[in-house]
Amino acid sequence: MFDFEKRISQGEADTDCRQALTLVFIENQAVGEIYEPESGFNRGTAFPALDKPWCPGGEWK
Repeated sequence: MFDFEKRISQGEADTDCRQALTLVFIENQAVGEIYEPESGFNRGTAFPALDKPWCPGGEWK
């Protein structure tokens, strides 16, 4: 993490660098069922609720 006050006082940064480039919102999620480690690795997630298969062309199977 950058110490903007220190960088500004040393002349290393503009005051504009304090502006946020992005804002993030992450909703809280309750931990429920999880996959076994090998299955989760193969599926790309440990959580069945987040298992959203990618299907080329937008077709769900």
